[in-house]
Amino acid sequence: MLLAGSAALLVGLGLGIQQIFNDLVSGMFLLFEGSVEVDDILEVDGMVCIVKKIKLRTSEVVTKDGVLKIVPNHKFITETVTNWSKQKHKYARFKTVMGVSYNSDPKQIKALLMEILENHPQILNNTETKPMVRFLEYGDSSINFELVFFTESIFRVENVMSDIRYSAFEAFRINDIEIPFPQRDLHIKGGDFVRVPEVDQ
Repeated sequence: MLLAGSAALLVGLGLGIQQIFNDLVSGMFLLFEGSVEVDDILEVDGMVCIVKKIKLRTSEVVTKDGVLKIVPNHKFITETVTNWSKQKHKYARFKTVMGVSYNSDPKQIKALLMEILENHPQILNNTETKPMVRFLEYGDSSINFELVFFTESIFRVENVMSDIRYSAFEAFRINDIEIPFPQRDLHIKGGDFVRVPEVDQ
């Protein structure tokens, strides 16, 4: 029993030491290669963050929520990492989707949304980065449009998205454009159909 426990302990220690060694080697690669540097904006493990400190075994990053996290250096080597700061351009493309009633005029919707995108100060608008509005699909309760735009506000792009939605909501209100909510049509045999709004559980 003692031998079995000792063996398990040694295996655990061996794995722990191996992981520490991997982190140390990864840290040396980061420090000497310069593939990741302080103040770089990264996306790793689905987390977007800014690098604040690179140490030999771990690195310190700050998330969009302002949370300081300690990340083992092997994550930057073995995982797929997007380094927004090392891109050819300082901007990136983002998308959001909006739905309106089937009673709406698609050309009017496109014109309103394009005006919003083109007038936003943080959305780029030149030959290579011109925003666009696509007729995305016929949804269950709405016709859906995809707004595509480029911005340098990569780390705080949610604020740009929020501005777009505020502006779109106001434009739709002024122009009497309905933003539909999910609903189902129940067809009763031998009678009229009844429309029942979907309620979140």
